[in-house]
Amino acid sequence: MTGRRTCAGITKAGAACRARAVLADGYCSAHSPTRAVDMAELGSRGGKRSVEARREQAKSLRQRIAEKLEADADEIYDAFRNAWREGDWHAAVAAFNQAFGSPPVAIVGDEERPVSFQVVSAFAAGVGTAGEIEGGN
Repeated sequence: MTGRRTCAGITKAGAACRARAVLADGYCSAHSPTRAVDMAELGSRGGKRSVEARREQAKSLRQRIAEKLEADADEIYDAFRNAWREGDWHAAVAAFNQAFGSPPVAIVGDEERPVSFQVVSAFAAGVGTAGEIEGGN
């Protein structure tokens, strides 16, 4: 025997505690009368930390980047604003598109003049020697 002490406490099952991390009073931190440790609370806190850690690990790269951008939103906005004040309107367009979304782009017809598309093959029309389409308008 190496002289290591074990806890003098008794488990819920009635057996002797076998913990070797014994304090000066002869008990482990779970059984020590001088250290009032609520084991249920300790387990609950550990479980909550575990859930938080798993939730953080499950985040996608997009979510992580979005959080970092949110944290630096004021600095990013200032950079856009400074650029467009110096005449870079591309920065202004980019800032507005990020804030409000890109404007919708669509080809729209009406009932009187619906939109129609005609696909014409250069090969079917005949390609000239210089690469021009022969017989076209």
